[in-house]
Amino acid sequence: MRTFQLNRSDASQPHRMPYVWAAVLTAALAATASAQTGAEWEAYQRRLVEQRRQAAERYDQWQQHRDERYDRWRQPPEGRFDGEAIDLPDGVVPGGRYSLDLPFGRISVNVQSPQGGRGRGWLPGNYSSAYELVRKLQDPLRDLQILFQRAGQQELRNQILESRTASERLKEALAAQQPPEVIHERFVEFDRFWHQAWLHISQRQDLGAAVQQKANSVNDYDNLLHEVIRIAPHEPYDRVTGLALARQLMQATEGMLDEVERGSRDVPWAGAILRNAQRVHGHARDLFQTIYDNAGFVAVQDDFAQFDRAWHEFTERVDGARPLGRGFHEMRRYVWKIHNDLHSVLTVDTPIYVDHALAARIARQIERSAEHLAEDLRYESGRDARWLAYDARELSRAAGMLADAARGSERDLSSANRGAVEAWETLSGGVDRSQPPISPHARRVVEELGGQMVRLAEALGVAP
Repeated sequence: MRTFQLNRSDASQPHRMPYVWAAVLTAALAATASAQTGAEWEAYQRRLVEQRRQAAERYDQWQQHRDERYDRWRQPPEGRFDGEAIDLPDGVVPGGRYSLDLPFGRISVNVQSPQGGRGRGWLPGNYSSAYELVRKLQDPLRDLQILFQRAGQQELRNQILESRTASERLKEALAAQQPPEVIHERFVEFDRFWHQAWLHISQRQDLGAAVQQKANSVNDYDNLLHEVIRIAPHEPYDRVTGLALARQLMQATEGMLDEVERGSRDVPWAGAILRNAQRVHGHARDLFQTIYDNAGFVAVQDDFAQFDRAWHEFTERVDGARPLGRGFHEMRRYVWKIHNDLHSVLTVDTPIYVDHALAARIARQIERSAEHLAEDLRYESGRDARWLAYDARELSRAAGMLADAARGSERDLSSANRGAVEAWETLSGGVDRSQPPISPHARRVVEELGGQMVRLAEALGVAP
């Protein structure tokens, strides 16, 4: 048995934030009622509190399902295991040996709880996640202030300025890693100012698409920040599964890199493809290290996004490069599968996204899965496979348009969703009728797409 182990200093240990958090926010928001027309503000406040209650419930359900998976995966410490093992210090996940069956084979994650049991307090990654979310929402806040200044909307401009000032105080507290109680106070202050501005903006129909898009961005980040702070020191993703998949992604991209080196000898374009493959493997290695170090959910997502960009640049460059051989294409399929599973763990199967943001992430997953399917079908025999590859590309295009529309108007989103559903129905109907039948691997990708379309419908609140 091989064991992969890194040194990491112990961090402070977790505690669950009490549900009084929602009540604190409710009281703080109520204090601003005099700034709004009473009935409108009270109705808005009720909707916001209900939305956050549902978010808390969604997280509890997600955590319960994750813990049930952990119970199934946990193995007795004295049991025999012939696969690879990773030793993982962690102060949040219950200690034990977890055995996972993944695309690249079985892997064991040995979670080691620090001596002395669990304490109370945030981990460094909690501070960094919240800090990054504040930093990201400050950009559209700044843009809103400029837009309102230019338009002569002085009241809205002043409300955004108050939000920016409060966000800066919150960011400073996070940078100094002040106690969680101080972070909560700073967030409540920012949240109060922002929702005053957000209610005014949402009631105006004359502010234009640019203002609405920027305001939607701030509101999404505010909702994410609320959840990240509420559940700290826990992180809103399955770290055990993410770590194991990232480890296999490292291995699969390393194997693919070896195939590129073997298959591209004496080929004129070999240098550029090799550099791309090395970049892909480097980002996979960075992602594994970031998850291992418990660097925070936002940092993990950022590293995955860098890998995702490098991976798609690489696949575009090697499309049609048949001289790389069968071994390369087999490894590429493994990378695609692991990539899609990681995308689910890090961007879809998380409990903290609002519906439209979640819909956009699922649509991106459909876009990439359909792209993967189209590439696979290019290497299958039969006339139907060629037409199915075209249909898969059409679904990928429609899903991309849907992801772009998720931040726009309801009408644009509804139209884009109809386009994606029609493209899926065309593809799935063609697969059922295809002769000869498509390969088992391509069939599995189609089944995954079907599941993703169902989840997309659920996120949008429409019948699947």
